Amino acid sequence: MLRIPEAAAAGAAILAGIGSGTYATISEALDALVQVERTYEPTPARAEQARELLVRYESLRKRDGGADLRADARGE
Repeated sequence: MLRIPEAAAAGAAILAGIGSGTYATISEALDALVQVERTYEPTPARAEQARELLVRYESLRKRDGGADLRADARGE
């Protein structure tokens, strides 16, 4: 999890640093300007469960043909 209190300002600073030549790449600017507050490691069993749920979700989305998206477009 990144610690970026003002994400828009940080993004502008990163791009300004690249534009001014202070940093050569976005990765270099990120390393200098962004702090990692916490790292989450996946639990293998949960990752597998999430993959299975994604497969089921994608199957259902194909079957309904995006019906909910059309309803949203109509304001339903």
